[in-house]
Amino acid sequence: MFNLQSGILRQRFPAPLNPAQAKKLKLQSTTDGPSTTGSRFGPGEGKHRKGVTGLTVDPLNRTVISCGLDGKIKFWDFHTGVLKDEIDWSATTAITAAQYYKSSDLVALSCDDLAIRIIDTETKKLVRELWGCLGQISDCCFSNDGRWIIAASMDSVIRVWDLPTSHLINAFRVESPCTALAFSDTGEYLATAHADSVGINLWNNRTLFTHVPTRMIKDNEIIEATLPTTSGEGGQALLEAAFEEPESQPEDDEGLPLEETPATIDAISKDLLSLSLVPKARWQTLLHLQTIRARNKPTEPPKAPEKAPFFLPSLSNTDQQPSVNGTSDSKQEAPSNALSRISRPTLSSSTRSQFTTLLHAFATSLLNEQQEPDPALLLTHLSTLSPSAADTEIRSLANMEEMTTFIQALTARLKQKRDYELVQTWMSVFLRAHAGELK
Repeated sequence: MFNLQSGILRQRFPAPLNPAQAKKLKLQSTTDGPSTTGSRFGPGEGKHRKGVTGLTVDPLNRTVISCGLDGKIKFWDFHTGVLKDEIDWSATTAITAAQYYKSSDLVALSCDDLAIRIIDTETKKLVRELWGCLGQISDCCFSNDGRWIIAASMDSVIRVWDLPTSHLINAFRVESPCTALAFSDTGEYLATAHADSVGINLWNNRTLFTHVPTRMIKDNEIIEATLPTTSGEGGQALLEAAFEEPESQPEDDEGLPLEETPATIDAISKDLLSLSLVPKARWQTLLHLQTIRARNKPTEPPKAPEKAPFFLPSLSNTDQQPSVNGTSDSKQEAPSNALSRISRPTLSSSTRSQFTTLLHAFATSLLNEQQEPDPALLLTHLSTLSPSAADTEIRSLANMEEMTTFIQALTARLKQKRDYELVQTWMSVFLRAHAGELK
């Protein structure tokens, strides 16, 4: 271990022995006496017998973790260089690489038996074994939230495993083997490098656009993918691929795919809070929409050209500017139908938005039914709107009656313990827009 600035050697693993330690170790080896250090390994013991293939340090600079072709994972004391513990897989496999995820203290180890094994550095135990690669594993990494393991192998397939379930949830075959990959810290992109290519390819995270189930996929569901291009020519553009409809699957009597039963979508238990299937990027954009608009607002207004282009005809009256249809730009009254529905004092039923119509229908059901009605129809429609449209609808609540009805709909959804993060987002936007009216 070297100092990064000075380049001075600071430590070795195992640490070299001084003459007194070497003499003591020699006496212990000749007499076969027990170690007096109270540890399984003494100073200078425990070095790898074959090449070291992986090396990482914990965030607190307390432990150095190494692995090698001898099939052993060793945990070294960062300051003393003494071996504290080790995991021995030498009888079954050799370890070719290691990736460390600091937030959960997990280490992913790619092995030469084509498996990826996950160990917990706190308990020093194996927690997951991921199988499925049919060629030597060239690289692997964790997703930004530590939920997925993405691995590339020499069979030209990139695979994604879900760590909580150990399911292989996605796999796609590329034209040439992937030699290295990395997941962005924001969770938006996967970067890959391929054999016989000098470029780096970027792939969009499909979960930002649509729901992706965590069911186990089969070998025949591995799709063929064309490497991304700048313009999408000769292949499929990135956004088009993200929104691509999945292939048709056999359906049951209720019209649901056989692989996706209602149990994978509905809540496991009515006593548990359930999140929605809306992509995280959509409701987070709604929550920070004003900040995004302020950031995208131009710093300076557009400036008119000093002189008209040479190809426009000159006019005798310089105060009059030509328009596209040949008429002057004199001020004209805006037609009544050009006004937004927020600017109009009243709205007829034919000009109401679908959200307003559903809101009034929910208010009517509140008066007519003895039990609290289900707000699913109203809130499902609101969840399908874009962030800008949803923000406009919430800010367009005209009077106290509509605001009260909207709050009752959100309260009813919370009582059902459904769409928890969406309801919190909508309530935050509502309070930000109408806090002054509610005082």
